[in-house]
Amino acid sequence: MKHRLSNIREILAVIVVTGIITVVPYIYFQLQEGHLLGMKPEIPVDTVEIQKSNAEQLNLEQRRDMIRTGEADVERISLKTGNAYSLYEARKQCYRELCKIPALKMDIDGPVQREIDISPQLLVNAKVPSYSMIIWSGSLEIKDIPYKIVLDEDSGKLLSIQIADENIKEYEKLQEVFEKELEEYFYQ
Repeated sequence: MKHRLSNIREILAVIVVTGIITVVPYIYFQLQEGHLLGMKPEIPVDTVEIQKSNAEQLNLEQRRDMIRTGEADVERISLKTGNAYSLYEARKQCYRELCKIPALKMDIDGPVQREIDISPQLLVNAKVPSYSMIIWSGSLEIKDIPYKIVLDEDSGKLLSIQIADENIKEYEKLQEVFEKELEEYFYQ
């Protein structure tokens, strides 16, 4: 009888230890996540709103404004490749669009396509995250003047051309000409 009683005690001890090992961690993690104390309420999400906000698209003017707002409102994420263009196709498109800006004289003084150094980036508006776009931004040099350029992947249009070095002779005058011609190009 003593032997049988000790077996029952051992079995009960194993059951109690097994119960403690399985229940205590569960309770610990539930407390840590705040579920048992009701600290973290679940927020219902309306899926219709999500689909609606993802469907919103930026027009070209909004895309240009997003580029102009600067780093404060826009999060930039580097990508390995874009959606619509490979690196070769993006350079080719960029070259085509740069040729449409008369002041650059791309047909005479411009670089060959492989000299256009661009890479894709995902831009996300910090205030309205559903407003996002993929751009190709980079640099090139024409007649010893370095430029920063931004190409919109969706439309294939240039969103920005800027002289990269402010110490260039007649910087302000040149930049003003580019801004004017870019405006004309933009609304073609």
